[in-house]
Amino acid sequence: MKLLFAVITCERFRHRADAQRTTWVPLVGDRATVRFFLAKQGREPLPDEIFLDCPDDYNSLPLKVKLMFQWALANGFQKVVKLDDDTCVHADRFLASVPQQSYVGFVNQTPPKPWCSGFAYYVDERAMRIVADAPIPAGEWAEDRFVGGVLHDAGIKPTWDRRYVLLLPPPAQRSYPYSFENVVAVCDCRDGVPRYTQAQLMELAVQSAPAPPPPPVDHSRYCQPHKIWGCPHCFRPA
Repeated sequence: MKLLFAVITCERFRHRADAQRTTWVPLVGDRATVRFFLAKQGREPLPDEIFLDCPDDYNSLPLKVKLMFQWALANGFQKVVKLDDDTCVHADRFLASVPQQSYVGFVNQTPPKPWCSGFAYYVDERAMRIVADAPIPAGEWAEDRFVGGVLHDAGIKPTWDRRYVLLLPPPAQRSYPYSFENVVAVCDCRDGVPRYTQAQLMELAVQSAPAPPPPPVDHSRYCQPHKIWGCPHCFRPA
């Protein structure tokens, strides 16, 4: 089995990739491959970088991810963990229990088609090939929604694994009873601005401390009207 941790990044956020290189990436060792994917730059790629023929902007993420899957398949990888550059991975836990399903992560149940949130999700070779060959809908800018939609149309449903922890802005976080116990990937996206450094996320992942019970939240006032964040109370995984 050849497994790839594929970090989607850009030159602007090179400092994020560097933070990953000094925290969880060295712990992967030779058990899997880690590569950082970004657009072609006016410099030579680093040994762990792959330059892709696409723009380096946010709206081009669907194309960047599609090209990443094409590269992975061309280089013999059967399994890929797609990651953002602000996500922290607990390598030992993940590699000790590689998913058996085709598509796994933190599931966003926003209609019409569920998808795994882009901070971290796993796909097998079958799923990769489907995405690698799929056209990108006009105007689509969300790579995770694009991947989930393509796989949904091909009959592959996402599997919700609560070991993928996404720290959400309030009050949505109160509706998602997460725990750092046995976490395999964690990302802090509160208000769109990371509050934790990679080193701090690493500490949270390693400590494996269960989070306190979440306080009650009125889902009718927030989750249901806005239909976001994939609240497990309002949009339960299939």
